[in-house]
Amino acid sequence: MPAGPGSTANPITVTDNLWDLSFLQPRSLMSAARDWWTARSEKAAAIRDADRWVKELGQDRIDALFGSVVLPDHLFSGVHTYSKEEDDEARAILETLVVAAYSSEGFYRRDALVRKLLYMIHMRWSAETNHERLGAIIAADMARREAYRADYAARLSAAAAADPTTVENRRAHAQHAFLNTGKYLTNTGRELTPSERKQLGLPSNK
Repeated sequence: MPAGPGSTANPITVTDNLWDLSFLQPRSLMSAARDWWTARSEKAAAIRDADRWVKELGQDRIDALFGSVVLPDHLFSGVHTYSKEEDDEARAILETLVVAAYSSEGFYRRDALVRKLLYMIHMRWSAETNHERLGAIIAADMARREAYRADYAARLSAAAAADPTTVENRRAHAQHAFLNTGKYLTNTGRELTPSERKQLGLPSNK
């Protein structure tokens, strides 16, 4: 029969308390922290050793190994960027090559060499595509400038075709004329005087 509200049957013990942290003894915490720091220090030392080992190989040996890298045509074939999938596929190919060439070396040394070769692939791709990439950027910038100039000229032309007696339209007509002739003109073709240009907010020394 279920125990009533005042029953003392099956009392909750200390071991049933989910918030009991008594098992976290100071000695255990210190040991865990020491083990973590030791593992971290050993990994950092292994990475430093690996980077030093790659430098000690010498660029000639690295270049020779790099010369034997054969990548599928679809990798790094884009001009503007490359994908993470391309990077991962290239890394897998390099790992196979490095393991075959330096099977006696540890993981960190081989990984450092793979990273070096992958960096060289990135630099080669950047150099080979730089001209096309720069040309595309320049072309896009020129297209934006031309579109802006065409829009600006159209707005000036529309304003100039309106009432030529207002200050705004006189200024617009003069600016439009300057784009075409290099001179600030009225709607009748007369060149504005320096005083008139100043009144319209235009350069008075033109």
